[in-house]
Amino acid sequence: VNRGIALALLGRYSEALKDLDKAAALDLNNEKTWYNKALVHHILRQHNEAYRCVLRALHINPNYEHAKRLKELLDKILKQ
Repeated sequence: VNRGIALALLGRYSEALKDLDKAAALDLNNEKTWYNKALVHHILRQHNEAYRCVLRALHINPNYEHAKRLKELLDKILKQ
């Protein structure tokens, strides 16, 4: 997960997604992985995929505040 975040911070988004996909495959119940995948998809303007990922993060942890805020933002974007 950490390498995926670092790659995203460097602007290497496709590599970041590959790393985060691997992390998700190893632990399907890690809400931070799903949240970070959602963020990268959002940055790439892949809002439907971002929404799917953030919902997964919130399914795992309904109290995850960062994911709640991202979902609210995506709700607004997807309603346009």
